[in-house]
Amino acid sequence: MELNFKVSDNQKFNAIWALLNDKYNEENGWLITYAVQDIYDDYALVFSYENNRFERVKYTKDNEKDLVELGEITPCYILDLTESEKAVVERLREITGSYELIEEKFTNGQEAVEKVGELTNQINEYSTKITEYEETVTTLNTEKETAENNFAKASQTISELTDKINSLETYKANVEKEKKQAIIASYSDLLPNEIIDSYSAKIEEYSDDTALDMALAYELKKNNMSVFTQTPSYLPKPEENEGGLAELLSKYKK
Repeated sequence: MELNFKVSDNQKFNAIWALLNDKYNEENGWLITYAVQDIYDDYALVFSYENNRFERVKYTKDNEKDLVELGEITPCYILDLTESEKAVVERLREITGSYELIEEKFTNGQEAVEKVGELTNQINEYSTKITEYEETVTTLNTEKETAENNFAKASQTISELTDKINSLETYKANVEKEKKQAIIASYSDLLPNEIIDSYSAKIEEYSDDTALDMALAYELKKNNMSVFTQTPSYLPKPEENEGGLAELLSKYKK
């Protein structure tokens, strides 16, 4: 359906009305089938008396050809909306691009909300696990600190015991050395000085005083056999009869 005449924006209303009411003539009894409610950029909102409904009529305007052409006609509905409700609907239209996409966008929005809910549950689950891990780390750190304190105390105890052992070993070595020195001194009047000095120099080589006493007794035997005879030429004085020599001579008494 076409109407070929020069038309301005202000004349679109009349042009579209005339195209819709093609029976508005004497032949058809001036029959009006459409009422035009509003004109928009690419469609007109009209009311069909024949169908008793509102319809949306697409149209195009060609200024070069001075032509207005009607396109697809689709039923539409007028909603009873307050100003605030209308603003919401218009906003939805702006967001979605058209009213037809509102349901699709709403469905997608519901899916997005459900997805957000799932992600929120996952976040809460992970947050719970993080809290549990943090508590575990805190417990392990406490146990680690306790273990380190116990280790420090044990190390201190070991150090103290080591010092005591070293002190006792030093004391033992001194006692053993004194005993060895006493044994050497008991032979000082029986053996030459050079022998006494040599044994004093190597006193640490003898692990115990018995071995040292035996070595000195052997030196005495080599240097003064009379000490071991039945009628010795030398008898130690009573006050000298001490230590290893006294024990050694006692073995030869009858």
